[in-house]
Amino acid sequence: MASIRQLYRFPASGTPCRRLVGSGLPSAVTRTRCLRLHSSTSAPKPPLDYKINLSVPAETTTSNAAKSSPDVRTKILLKSVEYVGREGFTIQAVQKAVADLGLPSVAHAAACPNGVIDLIEFVMEEGRRRMVLEMSQKDLTGYLFRVGVTGKIRQCLQSRLEYSKLYIHKWPEALAVLAVPTNAPIAVRALATLVDDMWHIAGDKSVDMNWYSKRAMLSAVFSSTELYMTQDRSRDFEETGKFMERRLQDVATVGKASGALSGYVNFAKSAISGVLASVRVTLCILIPASAVEP
Repeated sequence: MASIRQLYRFPASGTPCRRLVGSGLPSAVTRTRCLRLHSSTSAPKPPLDYKINLSVPAETTTSNAAKSSPDVRTKILLKSVEYVGREGFTIQAVQKAVADLGLPSVAHAAACPNGVIDLIEFVMEEGRRRMVLEMSQKDLTGYLFRVGVTGKIRQCLQSRLEYSKLYIHKWPEALAVLAVPTNAPIAVRALATLVDDMWHIAGDKSVDMNWYSKRAMLSAVFSSTELYMTQDRSRDFEETGKFMERRLQDVATVGKASGALSGYVNFAKSAISGVLASVRVTLCILIPASAVEP
């Protein structure tokens, strides 16, 4: 006599199980239920696949990669700088650059996901990068070896301000954006990185308090000169060059003072005076005359 396990088994011949024979059901129904019984009891269940297929069509992947590619973003922002002189530091400048490059209109959002602050940050970083590249090329020719520390700093400042000529008269708009408390760390970080590269190119190897004082003084020189440059209407920014030379003389005076307190005080007074003078002129542009009470 067949065991209970053998009676419930689905034979290889395909005949219905004896468990369902004699149930009074039609043979087709009997066989269907037998198959269900067999699949639920004896057939092994396939393992669950927890992997999620996130694949997208090839053309969609290519399009998204183009939008987020660093090379494409750099091209958009570099082209945007050309429109800043007319459009200012606005999203419209980025949109015109996107249209000029023949990219989809939504590409400006990928280039500046945080708004116009991304364009401003790129401009500051691009100016620093070009300065470092130009100084490295001059260093290969041996030019920097023939000038002193002050001459190297002067060359760095001139190289960085040369790039600023592309947008300098629109820079007060960027300063207004950078004045927002949430954006202030971006400006501080960019300025600190810039002056640190300048002193590195100049060959500074100080490890004492002079490391901080030199960078603080050079930050004041560059910031005041750039602010002065925003209002300079002289030919080829000649007045800006003279202003920068005066600030460099102040730095040299502090260096000769060799830590004397009076030297630092005199430099601070002159640097602050230059900054306030430039800010005063800048505020006259940003604030309409009608808004000022007589």
